[in-house]
Parts: sequence; C-alpha cells; structure tokens
Amino acid sequence: MKIQISFSTRCNINCKFCLRKVLRDRYNYIENIDMEIEVAKKVLDQGVKKLFICGNKGEAIFHPQIDDILKYAKEKGIIIDFITNAYYKSPQWWADLAKLFIDIGDTVTFPLDGVGNKIHNRHRGSDFYTVLRNIESFINAGGNAIWKFIKFEHNQHQAELARTLSKEIGCYQFVLMNSHTYDSELREPTDGKVWTVKNITDEAVQECDYLPCEDKTYYVSTRGLLFPCCFIANIFSHKPMIDHHYERNFVKIFNDEKDLLDLRNNSIEYIVKNSEFFKQAYTKNSHICKQACLKWTRNMIIERKDDDNITLL
Repeated sequence: MKIQISFSTRCNINCKFCLRKVLRDRYNYIENIDMEIEVAKKVLDQGVKKLFICGNKGEAIFHPQIDDILKYAKEKGIIIDFITNAYYKSPQWWADLAKLFIDIGDTVTFPLDGVGNKIHNRHRGSDFYTVLRNIESFINAGGNAIWKFIKFEHNQHQAELARTLSKEIGCYQFVLMNSHTYDSELREPTDGKVWTVKNITDEAVQECDYLPCEDKTYYVSTRGLLFPCCFIANIFSHKPMIDHHYERNFVKIFNDEKDLLDLRNNSIEYIVKNSEFFKQAYTKNSHICKQACLKWTRNMIIERKDDDNITLL
C-alpha cells in the first residue's frame, strides 16, 4: 500500500500557487495544525509499504514530533519519499536524516525552481544558499536527493544550469516539469508544450502515463481523513473550498461520509471498500481530475542522473 500524508499545515515560505496561500488570500482561511502522532502511527501500522510525505499545503519538518514519526516509519520497514522545501533545520539534522534513510528507495525531493536568490527571494521567500547547504549536507551523508525544478517563463533559462548543478552536488535525480498553474506574472514557459485543460479534455483520460488513483496511492489529510488523492483532498479538507465547489452531489456524498472517512474510526481497507465517495472519485470524471491531476501528470518531465536525454514520465 502507498500512502501520501500531510503531517503539518505550517510553512515558512510563500509560494504563489500554494494551496496555503490561496486559502489565506482568497478566503482569509489560516490553519496551523499538526497531525496527532497517534493517528500517524495508526496509519503506518496498516501495511504501508511506501510513504510519500508531501508538502501540498504545509511542511512536515515543522511537525514537533517529525523525528519520532520518521523513525517509527523506518522501524516498520517503510520506504519514504520526502518532499520538502528544506528551508528549516540545521545541516546536521539533514545529515542525520540521510543516515536514517538507509533503504535504496528512500529519497528526499527538494523543489528548487531556479538558481540563486534573485528568483527565490521574489517567488518563494526562501534563501537559495541555505537550502543548497542542507541538500549538500544530506547528500554528503549518503542521502538520495532529487532536485525538482518547476518551469515558468521567468526561470526556463536556468533549467540547464540547475540540471548541471544537481549533478555536480551529487543529486540522484533531476525532475523538470511545467507548472499546471499560471497567471500574468508567472507565465507559461515558451520553450516547450504546456498541457492545458483544453488539450487534456480533448484526450482520453486513459492515455495518461500515471494517475494516483489508478496506482491506489491514498492520501491522508493532517486531520486524519482518508482521500483517493491529494487533489481531491485539497478541496474537501477545507470548508471554504467545499462551499465554492460546484459539483454539489460530490459535496453531499462527502458530507454524508465524513465520519466514515476518518481514520480514527475506520481502517483504510474498510473505508476504501465501503465509501461511495471513493467510488465516485474513481470514475475520474471529476472537475478536479481535469483541472489539477491530469494537467499535473501531463506536465511532468523526468530526467535521471545518468540519462543523456529528457524523457516523458
């Protein structure tokens, strides 16, 4: 079983298209919570083979018991893919993390959308060199690091520089992807095809190379609710988003099943087997699928450290 978990909604940077920023700016909705460690352990006790620690709203490194959670997961033999902005903790903490991540599949993904502080200070509010120091500390202690670069018009000229630097410091993998969200300031890159809602809609869903729902990668929100994927959770974990979501039948099913989806009450297996909300999500006809997941999947490009060419995921 593969699980995505958002352990905390806290964060120390300000990425423009982050769900946290959208909720704050558009709905005046601010949430700073950490997953109860008892809930985290209950999830990890249910036959999880791979854990994706995602940062779709907050940073897991701000969870006050993140060290205990990571150690517990590794004691259970779980492979971990940790996504983090790395703009927190000391270099020694990152070195210690590398020593904990002893399995060949354990990785940390560092989103760095450019090189240097001119871009990072403006578009993320973080210090590039602090993050780079922490990445190097993790790599030098034996960790498998992935550099993820999300491409816009303003940073596309740095993609090759970032790829070269990622190899020089010893990253295991370099991921280059287009954003699936743009505006008048952060515009679409001009050096390659960008998938939009229109050309996604014009294609069969089944042609996508990877879909979390098909891979049965479930998502657990910070409050302990189980969802079919992080994209659906982004809507249904937050009341302002639910209130403005126009698929009202989907909303009604969710509201009727909130107690069923709570992992304090039921196991993952029971929820997946008995939930109408999951059944409806797996039809892949939702507005959320087309607006978020399918665009994200199509816009990802991946390059491994030893590849000569960039290939589609």
